[in-house]
Amino acid sequence: MRHLKYVLAAATLFICSTASAEINSAPILNDALSLIETNPAQSLSITENYIKNRRLTQPSGSSHMNDEGDRQIRTPLNTIHAYIIKGLALVALDKPEQGLESLRKADLMAQDYNLVSARLAALIARASTHWKSYKDSLMALNLLAEFQKLVSESTVVSSNLPELKFHAALLSAIIYSNTDHQEKALQAFHNAETLMKKLPEKEKPKLQTDYQMALGKHFLQQQDYEGALAELLQSYWIASENQLESKLANINVELSRLYLLRGVLDKAQQHANQAADFYEHFKLRDRLTEVLQLLANVYEIQGRYNFSLATYFNALDWADQNGQDALQAPLLVSVSRVYLALHHLGLAKEYVEDALMLAKENGDKRTLSESYIQLGKVQAEMLDYPNAIQSLHSGILLSTEIGNTPLKRNGLAALSMVYEDAGDFFNALRTQRELESLSPAKATQAKVAKAFKQQQQVIERQLQMDDMQRQLSESVQALINQRNFSSILLVVLVIIAALLYSRHRIAVSRKFKLQNLRDEFYTHPRSGLRNLRMLNARLQNSLQQSSANFEQWNLGEIIHEPFHDRLRFAMFEVPFLKIVYLEHGYKEGLKLEREFGNYLNDQVTDPARLYHFSDAMFIYIEPNSRLDSQPEQLAGSIQKLIDDFIELHKEQNLDNRARIGMAEYPFLSRACTAINDQELIDILLMATSGARLISKQEDGSQWVHLSAIDHAPAASFAGDNIRQSC
Repeated sequence: MRHLKYVLAAATLFICSTASAEINSAPILNDALSLIETNPAQSLSITENYIKNRRLTQPSGSSHMNDEGDRQIRTPLNTIHAYIIKGLALVALDKPEQGLESLRKADLMAQDYNLVSARLAALIARASTHWKSYKDSLMALNLLAEFQKLVSESTVVSSNLPELKFHAALLSAIIYSNTDHQEKALQAFHNAETLMKKLPEKEKPKLQTDYQMALGKHFLQQQDYEGALAELLQSYWIASENQLESKLANINVELSRLYLLRGVLDKAQQHANQAADFYEHFKLRDRLTEVLQLLANVYEIQGRYNFSLATYFNALDWADQNGQDALQAPLLVSVSRVYLALHHLGLAKEYVEDALMLAKENGDKRTLSESYIQLGKVQAEMLDYPNAIQSLHSGILLSTEIGNTPLKRNGLAALSMVYEDAGDFFNALRTQRELESLSPAKATQAKVAKAFKQQQQVIERQLQMDDMQRQLSESVQALINQRNFSSILLVVLVIIAALLYSRHRIAVSRKFKLQNLRDEFYTHPRSGLRNLRMLNARLQNSLQQSSANFEQWNLGEIIHEPFHDRLRFAMFEVPFLKIVYLEHGYKEGLKLEREFGNYLNDQVTDPARLYHFSDAMFIYIEPNSRLDSQPEQLAGSIQKLIDDFIELHKEQNLDNRARIGMAEYPFLSRACTAINDQELIDILLMATSGARLISKQEDGSQWVHLSAIDHAPAASFAGDNIRQSC
């Protein structure tokens, strides 16, 4: 097909690029590898700087590793990879000799360091380059045979070996396809497909795109347009779904060429424009020239000659700038053909003669045959029938020699018309019969295009159905997985909820038990009032500002905030609680003491507090908001509590006497921190003892109030004996 070698070159370049990518390398080399298709010059610059600016590490236990923490060194494996990328970049820049030299360095270095996987990648890259740049199928196949031999002899297990084998099989298939070894080509394609199915799922989309694009081009070359359409469309869908832009551009070129051959011009133009946009964006001039030529062919067939000429000249400019001499002659023939359609015979003859000269210089028989046929058509339009017949005969002979049947049919059709116009009806009929023998009766081009377009729609619908089926299967599987996950999550949540509920129940139960134990521990066993079990000899915890303050305040600490509290304390003794047991018995005594405790507990409310200190002694604490209040008021309140209780139990003839000792806190304004809880109780005991002594001398209730001496020094309380200090 026209310019097939340029399309094949790009495909083989991609194959060897992918093969070399299988070597795990430094990130900078991976970046260089990714630039080969879009910016080979930058890729070459990166690899050359990498090789130049880093020194090669000596063989050691880690010399084959590619973890380069030091940016001044390069490992042997990464060096081989750099040479492979450099070679591919040089080939992409149309410098195949230099590229092969770099690839040979990579191969030799891989042999020196016995890096089998790296050498396999180098062999594939070399084979691809020999085929791409020189069409040297013998050398390429020999290198691939060396690849197979190395694979069979090597005992090294490499994770990238299956993919390398796939690329080798696919390259073999492409070479056999283009050298008329169809059976071998089909066998190689089958081997590549088998190897591809064994590769990891994440690698399959891009590899399947390569495989189906190559197979589609094989069918296109064999004029199996239906098979080519199916494979190319499927590869197009895969590349689109996986956003493989460079592959998509190559597939667009092949689809455009296929649609052009089958007369589906709108589709041909659409795919050619998509490919041109990609190549123009990345400034890939060699590919852009080819696509522009393809797009100009579409315009020409559509009869849009001005667009066609502009595009042909644009392609000629690119080909001239890029030094693509092989493309210039076919483009000149195409320009001549458009000028002939526009009846500019002088220009048509001028361009076809230039094309004829270039084709002779390049030895391009296919273009030379086309040029002779086009020259014959121009000469026929100029009524130069003898020269036209001679030119057409030359073109037909060359087309027969190279086996190009479509070109031969074109020449025979033109020759028959020239004979007819020249009045040589016998030769015209003979040429027409020869043409009919090569071109059996077929449907018109319009019918062929319509049928092909319908087939394309059927294939696209089938691909859509397959894709929808795949998505449905994935959705169903995802739904099943989600359902299973939800079920497991629900079970876990139920278990967690049950555990949390159980722990909550246990915590509540334990909290309830703890509260009961606490109440029991800090409650007097007979009266039910709070006791003072929390008191000890160390400094009060209230000064530490700990989180236990509140609990200590409630459980038994007398002095809560010594710097801020203004408290009044009273310790009172109730003698009837001692006598009641003797007079009424143990049970009645317990009952009466419990009733007295409940009574006091009901009468004393927050913020006042009441503690059962000992058998018949209690401590009463209340805020002293008025510092000038008289102690008689507090003594009277306590006496009234006792009198009211006794009034409730008249029948038992209880003694209403009380012995009350009182003190305020702070006891001394400058010595507040010198007195702790126990020392304060000692002061109260002294006061209560005094009240008791007085009650023995005088009848009735007695009270004693101790107050601080004004401006007494704090040192008065520095001793260990608080009683002596007082």
